[in-house]
Amino acid sequence: MVTSHISREVKFISLNSIDPSTQNPRGMIDKGNENFQRLVESIKEVGILVPLVVHERAGRCELIDGERRYWAAKELGMNAIPAYILRGSLTQRDIRNFMFHLHMTREQWGAIAQCKSLEEAYRELETGIRLKEKDRWTNELAREKGMTLPTARDRVNFLCWPKDLRACLKKLFCVVNAPCAERC
Repeated sequence: MVTSHISREVKFISLNSIDPSTQNPRGMIDKGNENFQRLVESIKEVGILVPLVVHERAGRCELIDGERRYWAAKELGMNAIPAYILRGSLTQRDIRNFMFHLHMTREQWGAIAQCKSLEEAYRELETGIRLKEKDRWTNELAREKGMTLPTARDRVNFLCWPKDLRACLKKLFCVVNAPCAERC
């Protein structure tokens, strides 16, 4: 795919100049969804960290990537948001291909990578979490990292295991899933 039309800098653009894409395969965003509400809270707290991608044509911008961030910004009443801007004459096929490429090449952190990140982020975890602290850690991780409570509970349960057992599991995961996508 030709990417010469993509601006190499992020610019703040008016939220009102963006039109949601009719090509979005997800359809309407469920604004009552718990994940969406966590995104709203995250943006409210730290702003939009990952710029949207838009295609500019005749003074308007078609949203290519960032539908949930767009609607969260709308909900928060934001006026301007960061975006990469595609310029030039792109066909709808070009835009669909670009959208597909963006969404299919992202790789989210799996459970092991999340636990490794948490382990490295908190010095207290070097000795493991004591059982009486599990509820506090679960609530703290859910709130701080934007996880659901069940996901945070799973991560805390893993982090309660002895450090050597956690290391063995990470190595086993890497052997089973070679080459290791989790980078143990």
